[in-house]
Amino acid sequence: MTKENKTMDKGAIGFAIAGLLLVIAGMASPNWLRYTGLVENGFIKDQAFVGLWKAEFIQPGPPNELFDYFTELKFSDGKAEDPNYDWYFGSWMNACRALAILTILWGAGTIALHFWKSFKTQNYFWSKIVFFNYIITSLFGTCAAGTWVGSIAAQELVQNADGVEEYIWRGDYGAGLWIFWIGTGFFLPAAALAFEGGFVNHKSEQYKKLEEEFNKKIQQ
Repeated sequence: MTKENKTMDKGAIGFAIAGLLLVIAGMASPNWLRYTGLVENGFIKDQAFVGLWKAEFIQPGPPNELFDYFTELKFSDGKAEDPNYDWYFGSWMNACRALAILTILWGAGTIALHFWKSFKTQNYFWSKIVFFNYIITSLFGTCAAGTWVGSIAAQELVQNADGVEEYIWRGDYGAGLWIFWIGTGFFLPAAALAFEGGFVNHKSEQYKKLEEEFNKKIQQ
């Protein structure tokens, strides 16, 4: 039996834990879309700060009034008072939320499996299982972010008989989305290191067996 090299597995677990923490931080951030507003005639026009669980929309009041119209949406509310914001509780937003949660659960489960089976036993079979599950975790996260990017760009805020007057997407993707997306990417090197660690130990053991058989034949 050869001496097991766990360096790559340690690196894989490190990447996976870092990725999981980034994904959690990104998902919890209220800043997946950040629109700071255009300045017109010295006044800022319309602002939007949208996350998976909370959104804030600020619209300036009439020039002769000192207050702004402030709309806050929370996922826990279940619905919006203004029909223009019904999309926030619609199917594609719920799909983003579900995929984000699934990314966290699948990633955490894979890390536990990696430590319990692949890291402790150094079994090549479990290394391959962990490899595929890290890939799946990254795909779930990519789908969550991709659904957001593809759907928020087409979401209308105001629509009349002649067509769309305003779109939600007028600013930059917020830091929360980028943190989440980067976190999902961390699972890819984790997958590669997990597979490579199991592969190297597996081949090392095979080589050791061949070496022992060869030495026995020479001694006969």
